[in-house]
Amino acid sequence: MKKTGAIYFITILFSVVSSAQLPLIEKIEKKSYVYLLGGYNRAEMSELNTSLRKFGYPEFCQRFYSYGIGYHYKVGDRYILRLAGRKYLPQKNAEGGRTISVSAEWIYAESQFGYVFKKSENADFYLLFGAGINDVRLKIFDAEKTGFDSLLLFPERGIEFSGKIFSVSLSIGTDLLIGPLKCVSEKSGIVLGGNFGYRFTPYCFSWETPSFNVEGGPSMDISGPFFEFYAGWGEL
Repeated sequence: MKKTGAIYFITILFSVVSSAQLPLIEKIEKKSYVYLLGGYNRAEMSELNTSLRKFGYPEFCQRFYSYGIGYHYKVGDRYILRLAGRKYLPQKNAEGGRTISVSAEWIYAESQFGYVFKKSENADFYLLFGAGINDVRLKIFDAEKTGFDSLLLFPERGIEFSGKIFSVSLSIGTDLLIGPLKCVSEKSGIVLGGNFGYRFTPYCFSWETPSFNVEGGPSMDISGPFFEFYAGWGEL
């Protein structure tokens, strides 16, 4: 009974405090915009390329290009929260009748927290720290196209490896607001920006297939410099 009463008391106290702080929170200026992005990313694939070369497969370039969509939210004049998803354009090589490809899927729930260290009337300059998860897939097939019956007769013609990479990033960027476009909105306009930084993978993942885990595979991560350009619509 005492425990239940204490819970009720804490709940009521929290509600009172929250209600008292609500006018203060409402006074804080909040702005946001949605944007499309495109960029360049570098991956560390030296060990993977060494393993592929040993068995006669072509090597991969360590440069990747990406595109995606994001949401930028600013509280007050200084603090930023970003959520973004990216898709890496896959690399595909063919040699000796075999097709090999590597791709990195969406970075799920990548979040970035930032601080605006310089601000002008229509521009922000900021630092960002981010973290996210990336799903990497390595596919090796005898041919790019094959029949269903052929795969049933020779299932060893293709194999797919996958692994998840956790990464962190530190970057610096700038946004420029073109507008507001008063013919459309009193506050919103076109936002153009760029972001340059370094992405780091704290630890190496383990390869796996749809059927079993793989031991002793080569390491691969997306550590390296990156830069992105983006365009969006909203407030700055």
